[in-house]
Amino acid sequence: MAWKDDPELQINAYRAKDKIFSDVYGRMYWDRTAPTITTRFLSISNGRFAHPEENRGISLREGALLQTFPRTYKFKGNSLASIARQIGNAVPPELAKRLAESIITNYNINQQQIARLICNNS
Repeated sequence: MAWKDDPELQINAYRAKDKIFSDVYGRMYWDRTAPTITTRFLSISNGRFAHPEENRGISLREGALLQTFPRTYKFKGNSLASIARQIGNAVPPELAKRLAESIITNYNINQQQIARLICNNS
């Protein structure tokens, strides 16, 4: 954290409190797992949501991509905050897809096992 060891960059509320809020105003890393995307990811004061290289927070699109939304997905909302809330509250589409595939696969396997049991007991 760039501000942690520089008193000129620390605000009074965080002075001498380096062990708490360690992710507040933190940068994301290219080579590490991204933080959980929350409904407040647009603000770097709410977690490790600063861009890895640029001096800014991550954008709505970057947050959506981290959540595995397709690049072309269109969000509907009347404010940045409402769209950020949609992204942060969402079950990541890739997770939902893989979960659904697993449920379907296991359902089909179970149905086949039940059918074999019925045939063997007839």
